[in-house]
Amino acid sequence: KKGTAVSSSSEGARNPQVISDGDGGAIIVWTDFRFGNYDVYAQRIMGQE
Repeated sequence: KKGTAVSSSSEGARNPQVISDGDGGAIIVWTDFRFGNYDVYAQRIMGQE
């Protein structure tokens, strides 16, 4: 089974963390250096029905 991409950045993504959203999905957060500064990004992945 293929995974789900949460970032298209090929460089600079660091410190990923995953937590349940309490509804069958997950929230992923990470820092990314893609624009010359570290910024925090987040993506919610919905659970499958």
